[in-house]
Amino acid sequence: QSNVLKLACSHEEADTRLFLHAAHAAQSGESTVVIKSPDTDVAVIGIHAASLDVFRHVQLLWLTGNRERRRFVDLSRISQALGTKICNSLPGYHAFTGCDTTSAFYGKGKQSSFKVLQKDPSIQSGMEELGAAQECSSETQKRCELFVCQMYGQHSCRSTNEARYK
Repeated sequence: QSNVLKLACSHEEADTRLFLHAAHAAQSGESTVVIKSPDTDVAVIGIHAASLDVFRHVQLLWLTGNRERRRFVDLSRISQALGTKICNSLPGYHAFTGCDTTSAFYGKGKQSSFKVLQKDPSIQSGMEELGAAQECSSETQKRCELFVCQMYGQHSCRSTNEARYK
């Protein structure tokens, strides 16, 4: 019964609740944890989670696809390749650029916006704080605006209002 109590949480979303169970498996000594979901939100959360200490010695895999075309994606390997800074910015980045609960930016997909994120450590810091804090500081808001400007190719602009009138 004590093991069940460790899994008690107030998460409403199954996407995040999965990782409470995955962390429990990792802490219980499992060397490989498989998360089965067709949802890319789960993959993004998983890449971030794989960078955390609790999963340091665990291979975290995402099983996705349908019956005819199932595949395992090694989230641990992706996390290692991206590095800690990008992994820490993923939750905020994913929510900001569109996920299950937020709309995406018009005409801007994940690939092009991810390239912008990778190039600018300041934007990475903004997305990291956005994903970690309940409220946004004015600095985070500025970094988010800079990100939007850069996504739309307005590199000389520092605010969305400025970009809007160019």
